[in-house]
Amino acid sequence: MSEHDAELLRILDEKKSSEQPDPAAEIEQLAATSENPDFNQMMTEIDQMPPSFWENFDFPSNSTVERVGGSPSGSR
Repeated sequence: MSEHDAELLRILDEKKSSEQPDPAAEIEQLAATSENPDFNQMMTEIDQMPPSFWENFDFPSNSTVERVGGSPSGSR
């Protein structure tokens, strides 16, 4: 492996490790939301949605939810 390639790999490794979320911050955020009664109620309601509700959404591979058809409510 050339010195140039080794340097590129080192830079890519540094960039990849710097993009990783901080696990401690993630744990704090999850702990804060789990104490929120509105959040818990929302999650319960989502779990109770019938399968037909989810047919109106397209779940692409990038995990961004997009509504299928119709006009979006509340659009400006």
